[in-house]
Amino acid sequence: MRICKENIKMSPRTKKQFEEMRKQSRQKILTKALELFVNHGFDGTTISMIAKASGVSQGLLYNYYKSKDDLLEAVVMEGIKIIKEMMLEMAKGDPPEEILKHMLEITFTSQFLGDDTFKKYFSLILQPHIYEKYSGKFSELLELTTKEIEKLLSKIGFANPAVEARIVVALLDGIGMHYWVSGNKYPIESVKQSLIDRYCIKNLRINSGDKCELK
Repeated sequence: MRICKENIKMSPRTKKQFEEMRKQSRQKILTKALELFVNHGFDGTTISMIAKASGVSQGLLYNYYKSKDDLLEAVVMEGIKIIKEMMLEMAKGDPPEEILKHMLEITFTSQFLGDDTFKKYFSLILQPHIYEKYSGKFSELLELTTKEIEKLLSKIGFANPAVEARIVVALLDGIGMHYWVSGNKYPIESVKQSLIDRYCIKNLRINSGDKCELK
């Protein structure tokens, strides 16, 4: 049976459907912009490149974002938001040893082992122009991360959790640097396990001195 197209009436899209379409378009633009900023650098990426990769016109892209700088800010703030939400969500619950272990495992996976999205965000942050522009925001994120780790170390029973939290964050930064330099040659899994053993094994306490004590 043939159906005449003229007799088929399409229902108009609702406001909610339009909002969902706009949300999906924005997210696709942010995702493609992140990829291009990482692969070509901020200065080497043009609005036309982002529009083409996103499958939208430049006019529509400018309808969402006023400029390339405006789009960069949206990309950076989206990354910070994701990391903050992940950090606060992981910090919930008990026991603290398991929470910290999970936090470290997620950090290693996201930065080094598998999650491309986080790798891209960290690569973006390392670009000098971007780091300088958003250093205040990155410092706030670093302080949030440090404070959450400090709370967990305090519950676990470390003698000086504030100092130990700074050491954990510094170790993660150093591991990240060594990993990016050495690539697959770096023993990332054994380093991860050593860090977990040092800070997440319940019967291990690091006192204010230089030696470890088993209790």
